[in-house]
Amino acid sequence: MGKRSYIVILLLLLSLRVLAQLEPLSTQYMYSQLMINPGYAGVRNAFSVNIMARHQWMGIDGAPVNYNVSVHSPLNKSMVSLGGALNSYQVGPTQNNRVNFYYSYLIRLRYNMFMSMGVTAITNHYGFKGLDWKLIDQEDPDFVGTSQNSFKPNFGAGLFIYSPSFYFGFSIPQFLAYGFKNKDSDQILTEVKRHYYISSGYGFALNKEFYLKPSTLVRFVENGMYSIDANVEMLYSEIFSVGISYRINNSIAFIGGFRISDNINMHYSYDLSTAPSGISKGSHEITLSFDTNKILRRNRNRMFSKKKKEESGAMRSIRYF
Repeated sequence: MGKRSYIVILLLLLSLRVLAQLEPLSTQYMYSQLMINPGYAGVRNAFSVNIMARHQWMGIDGAPVNYNVSVHSPLNKSMVSLGGALNSYQVGPTQNNRVNFYYSYLIRLRYNMFMSMGVTAITNHYGFKGLDWKLIDQEDPDFVGTSQNSFKPNFGAGLFIYSPSFYFGFSIPQFLAYGFKNKDSDQILTEVKRHYYISSGYGFALNKEFYLKPSTLVRFVENGMYSIDANVEMLYSEIFSVGISYRINNSIAFIGGFRISDNINMHYSYDLSTAPSGISKGSHEITLSFDTNKILRRNRNRMFSKKKKEESGAMRSIRYF
């Protein structure tokens, strides 16, 4: 690790208390919504698996890294869905590992619109590897100390309203707020603040082959911090897509995706920072999703339909989001 990398990460750690108040967020939020909204469980009306990996500021040791694996599915012949997720987020010597369990219940609002209400139970593990971290100043009292671990429970809730081409979500992924301190220096290493998420998207056909998908995500933190994402993608024949995303006063990202098979989709994004932080390294993110209906029994109560509920008008799940 070069001297510049040491300085960047040291500055990052010195401001870690502020940075940790914002939870890690995927640029591809429209494909990983279970990370922020328990109400998304079962929305795809399929047995769904989503794998996400995000590396920020490539080339800088200790820069943020986030991995997430989630599974969710409706229960056969019911309006109940269950799911689970594993998430690992690491910045320098600090790490947050999270296990989520999801439950949601689906309500039909109209013939072609549903509302899914969900809750999640969470186990958070916070770790600090003080002995394994090399600092410019080895006597820095804020970071000198032994490795330590802490486990904290939490819970959250959310709702997700959707039609074949529109969605709106509101969620509070973690209700409880608390901090994790260095036992040797009493320095707060990471802090959980209550977050509020609002997401929405709409898709419409330009012609028989091209489909436009604008979406947005807004999150508020109790201390007044916030972030706003605006995204637009162009889908061609439901085979591949290209798009651009902008996080206000933070970054701009380019997104591309394609359908590998009828059940598997992959998306990749590359972020460039626009914030005046001096960190110009790009961030990479990749998402792989898998959906199958083969292990589920047909449940017409979960399908979109025409006003007369004609069989030919039924669709299994949300189509474009």
